[in-house]
Amino acid sequence: QLEDTFWEVNAISKEHHVTSSEMNQEHYVASLAINQDEIDEVYVEDGSVALCVDFPPVISIAEEGGEVVDALLGEVDVIHEGQVAMSAAKGKEEPGEMGLEMEENEGCAPRKYYEYLHSLNDKQREAACSDVAVPLMIVAGPGSGKTSTMVGRVLTLLKEGIPPSNILAMTFTTAAASEMRDRIGAVVGKAVAKEIIISTFHSFCLQLCRTHAEKLGRTSEFIIYGHGQQRRAIIEAERLLEHGKSDGLGDAVKQYDGDIKHSFKDKAKKWLKFVTQAKSSGQAPEEYEKKGDLTGASILRHYNEILVSCNALDYHDFINSSITLLTKFPEVYKECQNTWQAIVVDEFQDTSAMQYFLLKLLASHNHITIVGDDDQSIFSFNGADVSGFDSFRRDFPNHKEIRLNKNYRSTRAIVEAATALIHNNTKRCNHKLAETDNPSGSKITVKECHSEDSQCAFVIDKIIETTSSSAEGRDFGKIAVLYRRQVENF
Repeated sequence: QLEDTFWEVNAISKEHHVTSSEMNQEHYVASLAINQDEIDEVYVEDGSVALCVDFPPVISIAEEGGEVVDALLGEVDVIHEGQVAMSAAKGKEEPGEMGLEMEENEGCAPRKYYEYLHSLNDKQREAACSDVAVPLMIVAGPGSGKTSTMVGRVLTLLKEGIPPSNILAMTFTTAAASEMRDRIGAVVGKAVAKEIIISTFHSFCLQLCRTHAEKLGRTSEFIIYGHGQQRRAIIEAERLLEHGKSDGLGDAVKQYDGDIKHSFKDKAKKWLKFVTQAKSSGQAPEEYEKKGDLTGASILRHYNEILVSCNALDYHDFINSSITLLTKFPEVYKECQNTWQAIVVDEFQDTSAMQYFLLKLLASHNHITIVGDDDQSIFSFNGADVSGFDSFRRDFPNHKEIRLNKNYRSTRAIVEAATALIHNNTKRCNHKLAETDNPSGSKITVKECHSEDSQCAFVIDKIIETTSSSAEGRDFGKIAVLYRRQVENF
């Protein structure tokens, strides 16, 4: 209806030979076949007309070219003789202020940006272009173009005028961070992409802790305890508990010579697991004392004191210490709020309760986008808490939720089998359907073996059968063998 009306307006202007000086808002509004109340404004310049209305899509017309252009994101670009005649977007930044590279004669929107958005499907584009001031949850099923959508979201943040250095994108692996940066760089250029902070949770928190190390009782050159150092600190904490010692903690660990009672060594594994779980859940020694677990409280307290005396943090301290900085030091909180004006989080289903709490603190401005799928949560052993989706819905009540259900990666047989299997998970947050346009592909074969040897023999035979029948010769690089434990690799 809107498109037909525009063509009618264009025809009227030609029929009556209306010049730009004669054009006025009343003339065109009177000629429209749609409700006048739906019109926000009419812009006229050099024989071209553009209207901004309350409902999408917004369309512009160039009189000479007669071309209808879909103007994304509420902007109307009227192109006349290869140059920008006007922009109908009110309150938007000038092109030079955008965080995107501009090319000549492109108008108010970079060509590569629009091309990228047009490469997305409708749901992906809706997610990428959603209002940046509204918290956004993207539930992305497997193979649904999650990374492409996240890149589109970051591009929209840049287009809305958020400087690249004020955008924080959280991923779970350095490989994912590198891939996202490369894709963004292909659109906006490597220089702009390099300014965006794309980091893992622990890398981001490590940098925050080093910047404010003195507030944590450390120097900026603090060391990071690995598993072996943690184990020795646990053993020393046991000895301190046993003998009631509290002095010379740092020297006690540094001068550790292996001459420790076997009972301490035997218990070290148990207490290391206890300390890890306590830190993953953000538990302090005082909380264990309230529960009546005085031994656990003492072990945890001694362990923390040892790390302070040795100018060290362990892996789990990164998240907890960052939360401490944000909650106990207002100047750090204000600094982070001013710096990280927009946050995008990948693999949200794998965040722990403490990581979610950190995100909630950082995103008090509501400029946050989370991307994940509760069906793909596989890191509960590492503290991942899939209930974070429900927490997000509760803590950001005005959020928008978009689901990406179309699988571009897998065959129909795999999609249907996976969907049937996951329906048996009674703890799912929401039931959702997966769909694909891909062919059915080969059926899934289930082979039950009665011994480890027969299982290995079956795998070997299958590899030989697959590679021998290949017309391209033996390409072992197309075969993947998955196993539950690393020891099974041998």
